[in-house]
Formats: sequence, structure tokens, C-alpha cells
Amino acid sequence: MNRDVTFGQFYPGDSFLHKMDPRTKLVLSIVYITTVFLCQTFYSYLAVFGFLLFIVAISGVLFQL
Repeated sequence: MNRDVTFGQFYPGDSFLHKMDPRTKLVLSIVYITTVFLCQTFYSYLAVFGFLLFIVAISGVLFQL
């Protein structure tokens, strides 16, 4: 099962997110992580989760269980 994990592995894609500059993706990741740590209410967690779903939707990455 551990052989199926692809964390940190390059996933080829042709979406808007894949075409972004790597520095921009790094900064946006840091901002997202900071926002998650600063959340204090249920609604802020809901907004962060909604943003995460939006990013997954535009990236075109399919998750298989």
C-alpha cells in the first residue's frame, strides 16, 4: 500500500494550475497553510475547505482510493 502513495511526486497535467510559476504555487501554499492555522470558527474552516475543493477541481487531478 505504501508504494501507491505519490506525495511529492510530479504529476503531469495541462491545467491552469499546472502551468503556473512554481514560485507562485509555493507562496499560495504557504498562504493557505497559514490561513488554516489562523482559522477560529466553523465558517472559516468551511471557507478554507471550499477553496481547497475549488483548487482540486481546476487542477484536474483525480484521486483514487
